[in-house]
Amino acid sequence: MDYKVSGRIYQTTSLLNSTSYLFTVTLLKTINGPSGSIIDSQGYMYTALLNNDYVIKFLITSPTSYQYIAGNGTSGSGLSQLNSPIALAFDSTESNIYVSDSQNHRVLMFSANSTSGTSGQLVALSKQD
Repeated sequence: MDYKVSGRIYQTTSLLNSTSYLFTVTLLKTINGPSGSIIDSQGYMYTALLNNDYVIKFLITSPTSYQYIAGNGTSGSGLSQLNSPIALAFDSTESNIYVSDSQNHRVLMFSANSTSGTSGQLVALSKQD
């Protein structure tokens, strides 16, 4: 199976037990360059969109509705902007999400319930020559 064009998310709990969720065409048209995804204990998937410069959140069993968590769709270096987000991670309580903002060489922290345009908190910054 070609996972790049299948339009499905696979949730696997073991080699013998997996569930497949079909993406809708609407959501697939929105996603441009998904680069990192994580799923919380409530069944929400958070996906970094490398080419759209934001992070979205949606329920994996109902992917037709999503919300913007971080970034505003405009590449930039402000605390409410991202430039090629590439990876995501939760804190131990899943209340905050860490975003690796690759072209800004930094890591920002956002509330898992934040919305587009919310400023993140700078957690790490790489010194550039």
